[in-house]
Amino acid sequence: MVKDSKFYDLLEVSPDATPDEIKKGYRKMAMKFHPDKNPGMEDKFKELTHVYEILSDPEKRQVYDEHGEDGLKEGGNMDEEDILSAMFGFPFGKMGGGKRRGGKQQGRDIAFAVPVTLDDLYNGKQTQFPINRTVQCLACNGKGTNKPNSVQKCASCNGQGAKIHLRHMGFGFIQQVQEACEECGGSGESIAEQDKCEKCHGEKVFEEEKKLDVYIDKGMEHAQKLVFSGEADHLPGTTPGDVILVLKMEEHAEFKRSKNDLLTTKKITLFEALCGFQILIKHLDGRSLVVKSAPGEITKPGDTKIIEGEGMPQYKNPFEKGKLLVHFDVVFPENGSITVEQAKILATVLPTPEKFDIPTDAEKVDFNEKNLDEEDYEDEDGEGYEDGDGEGEGGNPRVACHPQ
Repeated sequence: MVKDSKFYDLLEVSPDATPDEIKKGYRKMAMKFHPDKNPGMEDKFKELTHVYEILSDPEKRQVYDEHGEDGLKEGGNMDEEDILSAMFGFPFGKMGGGKRRGGKQQGRDIAFAVPVTLDDLYNGKQTQFPINRTVQCLACNGKGTNKPNSVQKCASCNGQGAKIHLRHMGFGFIQQVQEACEECGGSGESIAEQDKCEKCHGEKVFEEEKKLDVYIDKGMEHAQKLVFSGEADHLPGTTPGDVILVLKMEEHAEFKRSKNDLLTTKKITLFEALCGFQILIKHLDGRSLVVKSAPGEITKPGDTKIIEGEGMPQYKNPFEKGKLLVHFDVVFPENGSITVEQAKILATVLPTPEKFDIPTDAEKVDFNEKNLDEEDYEDEDGEGYEDGDGEGEGGNPRVACHPQ
């Protein structure tokens, strides 16, 4: 049961209509009484739009069902500002932010990208980050003037801080749009020029630079957020929002990161690949790591070896570290650099090639002098051919590391 069915009757729907039925009813009646098709029906169309705004909102519909139109005018369980806030999406006369019931309007959060290096994320860093923010003028306590009774209601918007305009959307629909009053900037107030605060010139606020102390802990990641509560704009009558700093990791010349692991690539000669190597790795904290291959171990092109405990420190547990993956790129001798005599010596120690019989009708062909590059042999999907199931040279799995 509803106290008044007038709104439902205007849309030609029943009081127990679903939201979808209410929407269809409004569309039908809006098309019927649209001013473009029926001149002189502007008031009727506005009434239908108002009715739809009430019935399409669950809270306002409940107030109407229980208290009728008088309940909406008196507010029922909702005051006028709450009704307007629900209708337009933000507190009436105040642009942006949101209202806390029983408290101040909540200011907007602001975010900034903070460039960091992989070294910063490995070692940790303390720095300062400057921001510009709007703060309340202390000279006038955010009133715009120090003279009593000098603040007047804006005549242009009647103190509301905003004006409502009708916008034609096409297909016979009109949208109500609320915009901040240009005369008072959305404040709903006006101050005579001679009465304005000398410091803020009646603006109630001024711009200041604030330096935030930023602590980048070891193991933090790319895109990780640092939240500084209440450090955003300090505007009169609002609760300050937060400043959110988002870490943006720059590419490193030697290392790539994959979660808590690090990947680096080292070039070794063919001699080192066959006879053993010793390499030096300059780590992100300045330490020099020396590692060598095991006696008799052969390193194939594309091999990846693991050094435990030399990866990234874990966030909030920096004494635990991931793995350091060393990917090997074997550099072969240049064409023509090995003589016939040297080749004979190599033949005494290297595995001999498999022998096979050549058919009498075999044709002799030559290789093109140009080596095939990766871009020369893309398949139909734009992907290069690979040997095996996603494996690199030497049968080792490919390692894919992406910055976080």
